[in-house]
Amino acid sequence: MDDFKHRTAVITGAASGIGLALAEACGAEGMRVALADLPGERLEAAHAKLKGLGVKARAYGVDVSDLQAMRRLAEAVRADLGEVRLLCNNAGVGGVKRWTWRFGEADWNRFLNVNLRGVINGLQAFAPGMVDLPAGHIVNTSSMAGLLPTPMNAPYCASKFAVVGLSEALALDLKQYGSRIGVSVLCPGLVKTAIGDERSAGAFEGMDAAERAYNQSLVGAIASGMSAAEVAQQVLSAVREGRFYVLTHPQGLPLIERRLNALLAGEAPSLGV
Repeated sequence: MDDFKHRTAVITGAASGIGLALAEACGAEGMRVALADLPGERLEAAHAKLKGLGVKARAYGVDVSDLQAMRRLAEAVRADLGEVRLLCNNAGVGGVKRWTWRFGEADWNRFLNVNLRGVINGLQAFAPGMVDLPAGHIVNTSSMAGLLPTPMNAPYCASKFAVVGLSEALALDLKQYGSRIGVSVLCPGLVKTAIGDERSAGAFEGMDAAERAYNQSLVGAIASGMSAAEVAQQVLSAVREGRFYVLTHPQGLPLIERRLNALLAGEAPSLGV
């Protein structure tokens, strides 16, 4: 897909971070932009920002983990902004890090409902209306942690690995179906976003020393990460080129190669990013 002007983009998780940067980048290309996120001040502020930039944008308060809400979103966007040519299933949650066995049921539900179910619901709501279009693209946001294991991060890794597999299966199905819709899976490394905001005062209570030290180390790492705007530009480049994997951090490529070699050798994984 290389014709963006006057097309409609839907972006979930659009109130901040990568989602907002994607919305701004799409708007700069002359696209109509549907901003989807949980209702509240952040979504309103994002909408106001885009309108101030002269972008034709609409804001929709929605919980991506609710399939019926996502289906209503699809109907509303088509009525307000026309057929959807670019779908960015971007909404996601992070959180504090713990040993795998110390995550509770609520933790697992939260990660899987938003990071994975949110992508599934986006596809169920929008893909049927896209597959027969002459051009279009779907971008699913995973993570470098969807390709590489990271410590104390089991629910997040599980959800993001699943998004990679889902995206690969979707790409195969679209090709076999004969669709002209492209697919990309975004796998960024550390990015300066609010996804780790849960690491606030009191977030480390009940952790052992190793958990606390690891969580504290990530605060500075995220603060010095890549800008969301740079990630967004890489995404649009991938959409133009029809590139499947969007690997924003080249320093991660040797780690991916090491993991694949370990897989072929039948070895357990070593530390990823």
